Amino acid sequence: MKLKDIIQITVFTVIAFVLGMAVSMGTGMLGTVSLYVASGFSALVIAPPFVVMAKKIKKKPSAFIFFMLLAIFWSLMGYWPMLIINLVAGIVAEIIIGKL
Repeated sequence: MKLKDIIQITVFTVIAFVLGMAVSMGTGMLGTVSLYVASGFSALVIAPPFVVMAKKIKKKPSAFIFFMLLAIFWSLMGYWPMLIINLVAGIVAEIIIGKL
């Protein structure tokens, strides 16, 4: 994997994170239901940047790096359980893609 690939993964991860945060802020006004609504809508919004990244960068650990960068961003914001969730998601994504 070249530096260009890692930079592209990072750019797509930042785009996905910003889109996910925008959706979470928009659904935050719904009260207690917002946690469930935000996670569902965020997944729908984060999926297209991930698919574009996966199509563009066809290297071995690209999905794992994507999810680990998301986990680091979430952890820096104080939501450390995302480390475990995204670690599992990255491993499962690499297994499904068939490159792990």
